[in-house]
Amino acid sequence: MSELVVVDTTVWSNFAVARHPRLVVEVYPQGKSPRAVLNELEEGRRLGYFPEVDLAWIPEVALDQKERGQARALAKALGRGEAECLAVAYNRQVGLLTDDRPARVHAQALGITPSGTLGVLLRVVSLGRLSVEEADELLAQMIQARFRSPVSSLRELL
Repeated sequence: MSELVVVDTTVWSNFAVARHPRLVVEVYPQGKSPRAVLNELEEGRRLGYFPEVDLAWIPEVALDQKERGQARALAKALGRGEAECLAVAYNRQVGLLTDDRPARVHAQALGITPSGTLGVLLRVVSLGRLSVEEADELLAQMIQARFRSPVSSLRELL
């Protein structure tokens, strides 16, 4: 997939907790995040929400003027990272990866079908990067770190 996919803080942080954030771009090579997400990740790392992992390599997607305006409006109901991700995904009609429930609701209202951590894990398995067992180990680590997954095993979704 060579099309841009906008990745929210929730997805990066789940993979950071499992110490495998690069898996996201291995299966979504054009995965990028806006500045607000990168700032949230730095703050989360600083506050110890996830282990020390290098996230400085995450590619940034710059918002244009229209997207910045829409993000400001969306930020009245969403966090800044979610608002910026949604503005980019909507305006450019590209993929969105987020686990944030309000962001997912807004995305669906705008005609965007979001995916998230589970979608990335399923893609990792379908592309043969990890076995179901290996992906389930990552999922277990994420759940232990407070990821509210609707499933305890990817087998429930296959």
